[in-house]
Amino acid sequence: MEQNYLRLIKKLKAYRISQFKTQEDVALESGLSKRTIVNLEKGENVSMENFWKYLDVLGLTQAFVSFPPFADMRFEDIPKNKYERQRVRERKTDFHWGDEE
Repeated sequence: MEQNYLRLIKKLKAYRISQFKTQEDVALESGLSKRTIVNLEKGENVSMENFWKYLDVLGLTQAFVSFPPFADMRFEDIPKNKYERQRVRERKTDFHWGDEE
């Protein structure tokens, strides 16, 4: 999981550079601090809101909103037997609390 996250961050940084934007440019346009941009591009933890602002400045929000593509299947189309919850069988024991008649 972390490996994929770092690959994504590396691609985003490369994309930022390909757009001729510096970290300072992104910080000014997004309203984030340069330190937040540096932390994000190092793969450190940032909030989803800050990550979204970063994507917005790069013009990538629509790409993330449309990914992954939605399937045409509806919830009702899922085969019933495959994912239907099963009840646990009642256990037949000889134990009684003593107040049953």
